[in-house]
Amino acid sequence: MQKEVKIGKKRKAKGYFERFNHLEVCITLITGEKMIGKLHTNTYNKYDVLLEFNGRRILIPKHSISYLAEVEKGE
Repeated sequence: MQKEVKIGKKRKAKGYFERFNHLEVCITLITGEKMIGKLHTNTYNKYDVLLEFNGRRILIPKHSISYLAEVEKGE
């Protein structure tokens, strides 16, 4: 008689942008424009991110982001 082996749930690897979810970031777009705000990723749309910037949320396509860096707390 063979034993049943339970295999746990596989952890889904976090994507690049999910690492910065709900953190203060500096985004540089391919146009050279820089924006600083809180990044929000969403599960229903994998091609865009939301940036809380100047009191409102802006939808930014991921392919238009050329550089992303976390902002240090003291800046």
